[in-house]
Amino acid sequence: MNNLDYVIEPSKDGGYFAYFRCNAQCKTYAATLEEALDKLIENINGYVEGMYLVEEYNWIFTESIFK
Repeated sequence: MNNLDYVIEPSKDGGYFAYFRCNAQCKTYAATLEEALDKLIENINGYVEGMYLVEEYNWIFTESIFK
């Protein structure tokens, strides 16, 4: 992941808010900078994994319609 793909900002309460620039759903909050980046990567991986599950479901559903 390129460091231009995400933003990590300090929060007013002392933690860090991290988000992925291309997708507003991929965001997280953590106490440390390293933890924020780790949690953001987990969040992005989970989002992408979910996209693949949807694609598999759409493919199976489409295949069953045309059989």
